Amino acid sequence: MLKKAAILFLFFTASMSLLAQDVNGGDDIIQPAFAADDETADDNSDSGEDGKTVIVTAARRKTSVESATVPVTVLASDDIEAAGGGRMTDIVNRSSSMYISRTGGKAGTSSVFIGGAPSESVVYMIDGFKINDITLPSGGFNLSLLNCANVKQVEIVQGAYSTLYGSDALGGVMNIIPKNGTENEGLEIISEYGSYNSFFESVGFNGSDDSTYGSINVTYNYIDGLSKADEPSGYKGDFEKDTDRMINVSGKAGILLSDKMFVEGVLYYSDMNSEIDKKAATDEKDHLFYDNLLMGGLRFKHQLADFYTYEIKGSVTQSERIDDGFSTSFFTESNGYRGNYELINYFNLWDIDEIIIGSENEVLHFNSINNYNTKNNVSTNSYSYYGQNLLKLNNIFTVQTGIRYYKSEEYAGAYTYQTGVNIILPVIKTAIKSSYSTGYTVPTLYQLFDTYGNRELKPEKSISFSAGINQPLGNVFSFGIDYIETEFKDKVLYDTAVWKYVNNDLKTKDITANIKIAASKYDYIVINGSILETKDELTENDLLRRPEYKASIVGNTKILNMLYVNMVYIYTGERDDFSLEPNDKKLDAYHKIDAKIEYKFNDYFNAYLRAENLLNEDYQEAYGYTAPGLSVFGGLKITI
Repeated sequence: MLKKAAILFLFFTASMSLLAQDVNGGDDIIQPAFAADDETADDNSDSGEDGKTVIVTAARRKTSVESATVPVTVLASDDIEAAGGGRMTDIVNRSSSMYISRTGGKAGTSSVFIGGAPSESVVYMIDGFKINDITLPSGGFNLSLLNCANVKQVEIVQGAYSTLYGSDALGGVMNIIPKNGTENEGLEIISEYGSYNSFFESVGFNGSDDSTYGSINVTYNYIDGLSKADEPSGYKGDFEKDTDRMINVSGKAGILLSDKMFVEGVLYYSDMNSEIDKKAATDEKDHLFYDNLLMGGLRFKHQLADFYTYEIKGSVTQSERIDDGFSTSFFTESNGYRGNYELINYFNLWDIDEIIIGSENEVLHFNSINNYNTKNNVSTNSYSYYGQNLLKLNNIFTVQTGIRYYKSEEYAGAYTYQTGVNIILPVIKTAIKSSYSTGYTVPTLYQLFDTYGNRELKPEKSISFSAGINQPLGNVFSFGIDYIETEFKDKVLYDTAVWKYVNNDLKTKDITANIKIAASKYDYIVINGSILETKDELTENDLLRRPEYKASIVGNTKILNMLYVNMVYIYTGERDDFSLEPNDKKLDAYHKIDAKIEYKFNDYFNAYLRAENLLNEDYQEAYGYTAPGLSVFGGLKITI
């Protein structure tokens, strides 16, 4: 803890010294011009000059959503601000192609199934730095550890994407882009209290001048009025109310060394202390759970010529999980380390052809111990080389191709590749896209070397095909539809029949349609709907906790420049899940409505009221675990 505290203190001190120079001065774009086209661009989100939403995750280069060759979901800063609430899971769940499962309310362990893909088959990143949790048996990430307090934009790419982002990206990529310091410069304080004795406190600071920029945010979440486990039918009495506390620190800071060179650092820290009910529909007294994450990333970029820029980037992610079942005499402690280092070369040829050539090295270490004195202490090392060619012709025709070679200590080398095309028809602006890509990863250290592990496991592979169309009508109306199917070969799953991890095949098919009507930046309505088909090839059953149908409607408006209103309706269809019964449990479909009203008294003071589950729907996202009923929250926001 001392080392983590020291890292946090040094980052905070450095950030504040940069911000203190001139929080009101400087230009909006404070990075050099050569950085504006790549994955590190500080203006890499929200709208470009032509009003199109700009992203970087789909190609590791700046491009518009309309010209992407793969299915992309963007949660922009305005959407995040309008929704409120602070939880990343709540924002992501508004998209019909994202399926959230939480084992016990807002603070329960969260999984996200992007287009139905297993949650551990997704690469999770903060500003391009991987944060996948090595202490989780199957990898992946607990999305409950993230909030939206310092987030500028969230970009989600569906499908196999190992060519650009390496192992783990068998089913998608989620990239969370923090604020860089140029947005709403100054101090922001938020204080909220609401149902279930919940508190949310946030303090953030943004600032920049001609050569430096940075942001830092600290949040505290507390709730103690809700049990994780749901009381079974016929139960007499009340389950113990479980307490959750979480502290988050998010920061980003950079220095412009010259007009052709800059260095930038990113930090994320999350510390969650929870009381949990590990078994569904079972009240476990004083079962404590600790989940801790610390990620620090650094990148250096230098333009050597008009056509050539190189980047050196590295990150370290430390994870720690302690499961202390006092009442059940169960205890396990796991911690892990991920070191990731990359050298990336960017070539810009005649402003139409952009080439990326890179190399990546990743070091993983995992150790654990439990009350049976079973220990794991293992490490591994991998390296890969990759390349991509992005050809753009007159903002009409885009072709994206790439290849990666990956080699780990435990397995022979393997190749992944991708190809995609996007055509925007002149005049009518219809965008037609299609892609074909592959993914690859090796089993986790836990799956290989734990007591329940299996050293005979094969590497996991995936193949994705997607196609889509988007049609805008002026700046007011747009319609889009995307189709994607992914086959997961030799997916590693735990088999309760043999108490071992085994290989299995899975399939997912997802069709998503969306309509957006926007009269202005603050007055809009978005309608999303999806149809999902999944299959476990071994059992021939649907994959668990994925609904066949999901839909959402999001509406936002501003009245007299003072009153902001945001509402969302979400329909989630029936899902299969585990059960205490011999057969799988069918979770009922449900309807959920959330709303937020915010009043702006002046430039410095806002007050808001938000409500969740207005219909007081009785539902479960995971069998045997609680979902909150009607909840009301009130908050104040001060901006200086």
